[in-house]
Amino acid sequence: MAAVKQEWRRRPVLQRDDIPAWVRESPLFYTISVRGNTPDGQSGYRGPLLAENILEWSNKLKTPVSPLLMACEKHGIWITPDYFPPVGGDDSFRRMTTQLAAEGRRSMVYLSGLYWTLVKTRAGVSGHDAGAPLLSTT
Repeated sequence: MAAVKQEWRRRPVLQRDDIPAWVRESPLFYTISVRGNTPDGQSGYRGPLLAENILEWSNKLKTPVSPLLMACEKHGIWITPDYFPPVGGDDSFRRMTTQLAAEGRRSMVYLSGLYWTLVKTRAGVSGHDAGAPLLSTT
């Protein structure tokens, strides 16, 4: 509770001149998965929906919002190191990030760590032999 009485606490961050402009003007970064529930109740690629969703949050919060895009790996979530082209394809991903940039939103892509997942089977991936490795460094 001592912080409430401090000089720096008396004015909102956006009104303080002792904080650099780049900090005051930084957007809120919203971590969002490009895979997930779609409007039809299925699970899949949601890239085309994200720009609208991020704009809604920006309007609701009355602050700039930029996305930290997760689950972009082409073979599935956390399947590395072969990321590209991203899920949905290069063109779709480019359209999504171009639309966000046109709205003044800088996107960041979260890569799940090189070589964390060394071997993962294709179990549950349609059209593939469940016992065959999806990726391997060997």
